[in-house]
Amino acid sequence: MQIAKRISKQPIIFKPGVLGVALLLAGGSANAGLLGGLLDTTKDVVEDTTQTVEDTLDAVNVDAKVASVGMDFSGWVTMLDPQGRPLQNPNFLDEPRFNGWRTPVSGSMVLNITNDGLVGKATFGSFKFFFQDASGRDVTFVSAHTLLGVPSDTLLIGNMLFDFGATRGIPVSVVLDVGGLTTALQSTAEGQVLKGLLTAESDNTQTPDPSVDISIGPVLVATTAWNTTDVDTDGDGQPGPLELGDNPSGTTPLIRDMAVDATNGDIGIGGSPMSTLPFQGFSPNFDIEKATVTCVSAILSDCEAGGLSLPKFEMSAQPLEPLVDLLNAE
Repeated sequence: MQIAKRISKQPIIFKPGVLGVALLLAGGSANAGLLGGLLDTTKDVVEDTTQTVEDTLDAVNVDAKVASVGMDFSGWVTMLDPQGRPLQNPNFLDEPRFNGWRTPVSGSMVLNITNDGLVGKATFGSFKFFFQDASGRDVTFVSAHTLLGVPSDTLLIGNMLFDFGATRGIPVSVVLDVGGLTTALQSTAEGQVLKGLLTAESDNTQTPDPSVDISIGPVLVATTAWNTTDVDTDGDGQPGPLELGDNPSGTTPLIRDMAVDATNGDIGIGGSPMSTLPFQGFSPNFDIEKATVTCVSAILSDCEAGGLSLPKFEMSAQPLEPLVDLLNAE
């Protein structure tokens, strides 16, 4: 499946009327025969040859548009147990806003605006998590509505590998809501700070102390309660099994999480549960609060050094309607 399409496949069209007037003005009626032959030749060329513009915009009669955007972002990681209870990171007990219930993260990402929606990649800076060095790497995003079983065209499926201390390559997948980010990016400029109006699924999560408020407020990119289906890694037609290093690990159909959040009684827990140790069954939530635009280009993938390569996703043969997650329901 092709994830990122070319910006344009339109032929470069010559305008015989304009060309003819120019030639007649230059040479008068003596060039009429030459003009007729040239127009016939031009017609044949246009009909027989399509001059494709790959990874760039045609400079002739094509309005420039944003195709690739680079950003530095900041946000929060919130780890929820299978019942929706947040883990308090002891390395950030002194963080004044959330006191370790949410861990601050930052990084950079590049998003391409394609005919298939947003696609992109990201890197997370390292951070301390339960006294271990942690980081996310090989992060990619694909627009979920290009796959099967998707309820919305504002969703991205994110896949990454999570390193935690000596444990390397924990497969992580998550379904993100980007809202109107695609539209916003089409009119952005370098240096602009982007903020959003989305609500993170974990925004209503409660701590053991009801007086402690850990709501994030409006975010630019929000983790949802949709779960991904594990990628079929052994070709038996069934999801999984996942092992360390498997990436991408999550695909469609999306699964509606029906677990009851023990902290607030809501149906659905933010994030998609991890399938491998040491956090098997736990759901990481990645919520981006704001992003600063560092690169804007009309050339596809131009904001990513070396181009933007994305993993191939296997299309699921499941029905279009999302499945109900009965296994986690209580």
